[in-house]
Amino acid sequence: MAEPHKIADLAIPKRKTWHADTRKQVTPAVSGPWQQRLEPWEIALCETVMGRRLRALGYELTGAPRPPAVHLTRFARVDALRRGAAYKRRIRTGWNASGNPGRWIAGSEPPPGPNP
Repeated sequence: MAEPHKIADLAIPKRKTWHADTRKQVTPAVSGPWQQRLEPWEIALCETVMGRRLRALGYELTGAPRPPAVHLTRFARVDALRRGAAYKRRIRTGWNASGNPGRWIAGSEPPPGPNP
């Protein structure tokens, strides 16, 4: 599981008392309430899309069934749009910073293209 308590004293000022749980170890009791807040299809979608990452971070999956195709399709569409927008932002930043669309800032590389 994530270990925010190890860096909380460095990252979060003491005056931010609403972040008190960040200074504690992550336990199922602290990380579990999401199961009451999410719909079953939302849990299934999260586990399908992020399952590998969740397992790598030490989280246990609920074993929810595969989400309906309509939710997977909607996620794929939104994900593609967001990735495209992020790519356009990287291109635009390089373009604007150099002042010339054909020239990049010295010492920098143009951003990589979208994944095939």
